Amino acid sequence: MYSKRKIVFMSVVALVVLTIGIFKEGVYGKNSLNQANNDIITTYVSAENASSTQASITQQPEHRHRGKEKFESTLKELQESGVLTEADVKKIEAYQKSQMEARKAEMKQKRNEEINNMVKENIITAEKAEKLKEALDKNFEK
Repeated sequence: MYSKRKIVFMSVVALVVLTIGIFKEGVYGKNSLNQANNDIITTYVSAENASSTQASITQQPEHRHRGKEKFESTLKELQESGVLTEADVKKIEAYQKSQMEARKAEMKQKRNEEINNMVKENIITAEKAEKLKEALDKNFEK
């Protein structure tokens, strides 16, 4: 059997290990979490101020085009197999384009409403709101 000393010693070692783990996770975990939050906020603010990084610019179009390429290849396959005609494909593409424009207009309207609410709540001035809208419009055109 174990002696009382060994049981006490193992209990103390376990307690020390748990304390170190809690301290490390509590102190260092919060710092890394705070740093991650600060990085996200910095990225968001820089994007709104029209100074986004090249990495974020190159990542977004790749993500969007991947799904578009698959859709276009599927349309092409269906056209080649005779399921869709060339007129059908053109109608589908025109419909998608009109839907995309409508979504863009809706998103722009929602964004402008949010910015106007910021002005109403005295978070930013009307002049700064206009500058923000202009900068965002310029970034979305790119």
